[in-house]
Amino acid sequence: MYPPHVQANSRSVNACHQSELLQQRRQGRALSLFATLLMLAGSALSSKQILAQQVEPTLPISQRQTLNLAAGVPEYIGDASSTSNAAQSHWWFENTNNSSNYSTPGFVESSDTNATWTQVGLPYDANVPRTFINQDSGGGQGSLTGNFNWYRLHFKVDPKYAGQKFLLDLEGAHTGVQVFINGTLLPGVSAVAADAQATHVLGFVPLVCDLTPYIQADGTTDNVIAIDVSRGAPWFETPGFSEDFRFGQAMAGLFRNVFLYVTNPVHIPLNVYSNLKTWGTYVGTLSEVPAAQGTATAASAIVDVQTNVLNESASAQQVTLTTQIVDANGNVVVTAQPVTQTIPAMTPATFPSGATPEFDQQITVPNPTLWYPNNSVCGTPPVSCGSPYLYKVY
Repeated sequence: MYPPHVQANSRSVNACHQSELLQQRRQGRALSLFATLLMLAGSALSSKQILAQQVEPTLPISQRQTLNLAAGVPEYIGDASSTSNAAQSHWWFENTNNSSNYSTPGFVESSDTNATWTQVGLPYDANVPRTFINQDSGGGQGSLTGNFNWYRLHFKVDPKYAGQKFLLDLEGAHTGVQVFINGTLLPGVSAVAADAQATHVLGFVPLVCDLTPYIQADGTTDNVIAIDVSRGAPWFETPGFSEDFRFGQAMAGLFRNVFLYVTNPVHIPLNVYSNLKTWGTYVGTLSEVPAAQGTATAASAIVDVQTNVLNESASAQQVTLTTQIVDANGNVVVTAQPVTQTIPAMTPATFPSGATPEFDQQITVPNPTLWYPNNSVCGTPPVSCGSPYLYKVY
C-alpha cells in the first residue's frame, strides 16, 4: 500500500487581498499569509503543474501575479488604468554579432546596422532556425550555434507597483547566462571562480533573479531586461557534458518558459534555490494508518507541510499561516490550525536556506485516497492498478 505523497517543489503564493494587507499594516494587526503548495502522489510535479493558478474559492485572492513573458510584459503593468493583457513590446533576439552595448538600457535594436535583430516569442531556442535544415543527416555539433544569443525586452511599470517585488524566473537558459536589468549585471552564486561574471551556468536547472532594486516604477521610464546566453563564452566554465548530440544538450538560448512574478515584500519564496539561495515549501507524507476493511484505503495519513516566509519589509511582521488540503474534486478535506509567529526583517544574506523551515505543520488527513491500490482497473484482462491522485495544499 503506497501513501499519497510526494516531495513537492511548489511555487507557493502569498494569498492576502492587497487591500486587507494595507489595512492590517495601518492598524498593526497580524499579517496573514496563505501557503499554496502542491502535493502529487507518485510522480514529480512539472513546472506547468506547479504554476497552476489558485482555484480554491474559500481563500482570498493571491497577491502574487504570475506573468508568462512569452510575448512580453502586459500593458496593465505599465498603466494601472489599463485592463489589457497585450504585450507592451515583444522580445528582440539576435546572434549574428556581440557588443557590450547590447546590455545597456539606451540601446535601440532597430538602429543596429551591425546585426540582425528580430522579434520573437519565448521560448526561443537559438538553434531552431538552423538545426537539421536541408541536411541528409543530423549534422551534429557543426550545425549548432555557440554564438552570443542576445534577448532584450522593454517594459514600463506603473507607480501602483512601487514597493512590490519583481522576480524573474528563467526555466531554461543553456548553457551560461548573463542577466542584466537596466544595465546592471545580476551576480550568480556559483563557487566556480571562472563563473564570477555569469548569472547562472547549466541550462537544465532554473534560476530566479531579483529585479526589484533596479526597477523604475514611474510609468514612463523604459525598463530593459537584457539576457546573453552562450554555449561557450569566456565568462563561464563549460560544464563538460558527454558531447553526445542528444538529450537536449545542444539547446541554446532561452529554450524554456520565462516568468515574471510580482508579489508583496512579505511572501513565500519560490522553490528555485538558485540564485536567491532559499526555498519556499515542502510537502511529504510522514505516516499512514491502514483502514480496517482492506488494503485499498487508509483510515488516515499525516502530511508534513514545511514553509518558509521572506520578510523583505523594513520591520518585523507578525505572520499567520493557514493551510488547507484539498482533494482532486476541489473539496477541502482538512484545514490546519493557523500558526502565527513574528518574522524578522530580512536581507538576502539572512534568507532561510537550511533544512529547518520557519513553519512546520503536521496535518492529519482522514480517509485519504491512495495512489495504489485505489480500486482503479486497467489492462486486458482487467487488473487492479494504481492511478496517481492529486491533492492540493493551500
